[in-house]
Amino acid sequence: MANSEEEIARGNKAGELLRNDVFKEAFDALREHYIEQWTLTSVDEFEKRERLHVSVAVLEEIQSHIESIALTGKMAADQITAAKEGRYH
Repeated sequence: MANSEEEIARGNKAGELLRNDVFKEAFDALREHYIEQWTLTSVDEFEKRERLHVSVAVLEEIQSHIESIALTGKMAADQITAAKEGRYH
């Protein structure tokens, strides 16, 4: 497991990534593209719809994982601050 300083650094980088306009634009554009392609499939294109569904799900998993890293870093920073202020034992 990473130490607190590493968790904070990783969390900061993850937070920067989540706030990055290009990153957000890329995720939004891909999600929109996959959903649009899904709506254009015909009834017999089951496999294509499944692939598109998986693509959207993977995007959501990636975003959730990055959000988790950011949250872990924030929690580590909060713990250090609390310990320094004598609020955490």
